[in-house]
Amino acid sequence: MMKIDFSLSFLSSVFLAIPFYFLWNHLAPVYLPQLPPLYLNLPFWHCVGIFILIWIFRVMLLPSGQFMFRPYGKGAWHEWKK
Repeated sequence: MMKIDFSLSFLSSVFLAIPFYFLWNHLAPVYLPQLPPLYLNLPFWHCVGIFILIWIFRVMLLPSGQFMFRPYGKGAWHEWKK
């Protein structure tokens, strides 16, 4: 399950990084000239890495509800609904 989540995250990060890469590299030199040159021309794979880090932090800080309860046994979800 984790491999599927990571591969989906990687693919979505690649597709989200494409417009971010072009927008940042074309608009940052115009609107943010005070930044160091290192940040004015980001490589594409660094943009992908930014989106992967955002995904990792989101998973760590906002875990999904599927791991918050046990489906069977004492304290199971169906017992809490009653």
